[in-house]
Amino acid sequence: MYGIIPALFIAWLLKEFGFYLMVYRGVFELTGRYISTDVYYIGFIVIGLVYNAIDRMRTKTIVNKKGDD
Repeated sequence: MYGIIPALFIAWLLKEFGFYLMVYRGVFELTGRYISTDVYYIGFIVIGLVYNAIDRMRTKTIVNKKGDD
């Protein structure tokens, strides 16, 4: 959950600077299909969830190593 909110904020902030146009055009160049704004935000949500999962695994590993002493 904590990865979603920052990811959406970053997506919104980048959209204010026109980053979404580059993403739209890039996806169109690669796939020949247009994407909607929903897909743009969902992409950032997925990135946030993946980051959160990796961060939790990394934190869990660090805690386990400290507990092995």
